[in-house]
Amino acid sequence: MALVPHMVCTRSHRLKYIRDELLELLMRTDEIALRVWVGAAAILLSVACGAFGQGKSEAPSKDEAQALLQRAAKVTNLRATDSTPFHLLVKAKSFGEEGEIVEGHYELWWKTSDHWSSRIEWANNAELDVTDNNRIWKQGEDTHLVESRRLWHVLDFSGELKSSAEGKLGKVKPGKLDGQAVVCVQIQWSAPFVSTNLPSGRTLCVESVSGLPLKFDTGVSRLELGEFMAFGEKRFPKTLRLVNRGKTIMEVQVESLAELDPTKLEAFSVPVGAASFPWCSDMVGPWPTRLGDQSPFPLPPPLNSVALPPNSVALPLNMDITKFSVVLFKVGETGAVHNVRAFMPGGEVLLKDKEKTILLKSTFKPATCDSSAIEAEFPMEFHFPFF
Repeated sequence: MALVPHMVCTRSHRLKYIRDELLELLMRTDEIALRVWVGAAAILLSVACGAFGQGKSEAPSKDEAQALLQRAAKVTNLRATDSTPFHLLVKAKSFGEEGEIVEGHYELWWKTSDHWSSRIEWANNAELDVTDNNRIWKQGEDTHLVESRRLWHVLDFSGELKSSAEGKLGKVKPGKLDGQAVVCVQIQWSAPFVSTNLPSGRTLCVESVSGLPLKFDTGVSRLELGEFMAFGEKRFPKTLRLVNRGKTIMEVQVESLAELDPTKLEAFSVPVGAASFPWCSDMVGPWPTRLGDQSPFPLPPPLNSVALPPNSVALPLNMDITKFSVVLFKVGETGAVHNVRAFMPGGEVLLKDKEKTILLKSTFKPATCDSSAIEAEFPMEFHFPFF
């Protein structure tokens, strides 16, 4: 029997080795040979493969990495259809360019995808949303939409895991992260998401044993996930940190995650004086067909032969809309814009009369629920820290 060097004792080598030895055994008929083979095989597997974990780790295949990401996405998705109704309370700190800090709290009471309630508060300004089947009620206005959208994006990291598992996988490498054994997978983004202003993909690292995600990293922005807590069969991080260009821009701490108490459902009561709008959990959001008062104009050759990306829209020529972080359009059933607001880190900023007049001339394809047009909001984001 030939010894197998432990440096090449991967799973495939071990299976091949055992198969070859079984074939050799079939050619033997004496009981002594059987006892010798069993004893020798045990020794050889111990010597050849016992040090398997001590040598260089074997990188999973792309199929195995994809399955790993799919399991991670499933186990961390609190809002899956099979999830237990829950109440989540988090505390967040948002850090501005000059080091200024805005503190906030976010609560989510979740029963199903079309029956939930949430409360977001920053700097003593709060908005309460209540949904029930086909309507949403809103009380108050979120004056810190940049911070809120960053927070929601961070908390929805399981959605990024799911999309990564469905994307194009690059290199798969085992390694170490803060002393923990991890598997890191490169995910390549494809057009139309990729642009000259965005990273071309991300590296996603999951813990080797548990498969839980520990870091998303684009090289520009990254999300770090701390210790995980158990919630039934689900797992959720106690802390999350968003870093952009080397600076921490948001820290999130989960203060509580508990099963929803069926006897305490006050959070689902519609607030007095709340505004009501049509809504659905599978709503197709509005999409701009023209921004501002820009009208089409002929392009000179060779630009007139360049095919534009699908769903592309030109920015207004007579104002710099990208100086804002978020521009929020309120779009009616016909696609006309009823209102527009602008936000920067730190809060809402007032649009100049001329800027507002220009943006109110924008047109949209309206949002739909069950193919019926409804009024809805469209947040247009710039300089967003994708992880």
